[in-house]
Amino acid sequence: MAEDLSDKIWQLCIRLGFFARDTVGKQMVQTADSISANIAEGHGRYHFNDRLRFCYYARGSLFKGRSWLFKAIRRNLIKNKIEEISEIIEILPKRLNA
Repeated sequence: MAEDLSDKIWQLCIRLGFFARDTVGKQMVQTADSISANIAEGHGRYHFNDRLRFCYYARGSLFKGRSWLFKAIRRNLIKNKIEEISEIIEILPKRLNA
């Protein structure tokens, strides 16, 4: 699910103009990539506390990404496919907390 979110964010940001892509777009892509990377790194850890720590990192990145997404919407940078991304952003924190 995090990988899917990352791909969807990439597809939105790649279409932005230079300034928007260089400022907001880069942040959105890096944050979305960080979610799945932290999940993967935590999964590869041996001790439970290490795995848990990386889930916390992933959750923090998710909320940071949500903030960037809302900024992009308020600034009229993105308009389409928001429903798909919003659905993932609502479900993924619940899965990370589980």
